[in-house]
Amino acid sequence: MRRYPARRISAAVISVLLLFSVLVAPAAADKPSFIGSEEWDALSRTNGVRREKSLDPLSVFPELENVSRLRAAECVTLFDHTRPNGSSCFTALSGINFYSAGENIAAGYSTAKSVIRGWVNSPGHYGNMVNGSFAHVGVGHKAASGAAYGDYWTQMFVGGCKVTGISVPGARSAYGENVEELEKLGLMVEVTCDMHGASYLPLADTTHTFTQDASGRYAVTVSLAGVTRTFPLTGEFRDVKYNKWYFDDVYYVFGKGLMNGTAPHVFEPETKMSRAMLVTVLWRMEGSPAPAGTSPFTDVKAGKWYSSAVAWASENGIVLGVTETRFAPDSNITREQIAVIMKRYHDVKSPGDASSGDLSSFGDGTAVSAYARDGVRWAVARGIIRGNDKNMLEPQGKATRAQVAAVLRRYCEMTGR
Repeated sequence: MRRYPARRISAAVISVLLLFSVLVAPAAADKPSFIGSEEWDALSRTNGVRREKSLDPLSVFPELENVSRLRAAECVTLFDHTRPNGSSCFTALSGINFYSAGENIAAGYSTAKSVIRGWVNSPGHYGNMVNGSFAHVGVGHKAASGAAYGDYWTQMFVGGCKVTGISVPGARSAYGENVEELEKLGLMVEVTCDMHGASYLPLADTTHTFTQDASGRYAVTVSLAGVTRTFPLTGEFRDVKYNKWYFDDVYYVFGKGLMNGTAPHVFEPETKMSRAMLVTVLWRMEGSPAPAGTSPFTDVKAGKWYSSAVAWASENGIVLGVTETRFAPDSNITREQIAVIMKRYHDVKSPGDASSGDLSSFGDGTAVSAYARDGVRWAVARGIIRGNDKNMLEPQGKATRAQVAAVLRRYCEMTGR
């Protein structure tokens, strides 16, 4: 497809004497990782300007955002629509298809709110913001304390494409008691077009409505550029967002009834897991069988929510306690303790599994306690316990509920349960 830019370039805003008070809008709860909060705010404020003209909102995709940031950095060196190498600003769009394009630049504005206000008050820049031929905008911001104006901004607009699809990635985890709560979630919309693939914008910038079915569950209907789609909001927990590493793990164990929330619609993924909690989960995996008797531990009183689980685990050799008479049910469980208990549980279910992994490849493999080495080696070999992003096992680290959810999911998938 041929690329040719329409020359919709305005004179740059370079005022540094803005005297009005600036209030920064709160950051959106959900945004793509490739764009900063202030830049995301500037995109949304641009869409607010377009909404006053009944124009479709603009979205951003990674390549366009990268170009906008590049141009903001270049403006520190040469504050002009010409690039430092002497070429047009549009040469920065090499590799991006478009039928129309435009650039706004500004300097001396420290926030998204102030720069958008500056552009709105400049006819040429405002013309780009309300140009109906544009479908996307990237926003670049470069703070350069030693430069003449301190802060440099760009908007790179492109258009000529057609929207082919809409989705709301956060619908998987969205939960609210009412429409007001749902609006405050700051959900994001993913837009697919025929030229640029996936792009993103805040749900608040689109035409959308929330509806509730007979069971009380909400759905959101989104309309953009002639495309309308409805998405059920299926989340159970307010604090488990779809873009967190543990999202699938938490909903896996919740769906199987292995772990529940700590309160209605609250999972507490970052809360430390207790020894009693883990044993109770394994007991549930076995169908909550009645133990033959009571546990031998003096700190496990009858009638506690975990009493039967601990008694069952003790009878089957799954837990031995921290001493012969003490279980420490409320103590935070460590990663190496999880490995030991999971191996003992597995030995009961599948005797003879001698899997043994190599701990020497981990930066702290030698830190595993002697009693736990066989269990950790087994868990590593089976992929149930993994190192962190620094290749550390953290054997004595206190495990969170999210980490335990991940361990349980891996175990269930390993054993086909």
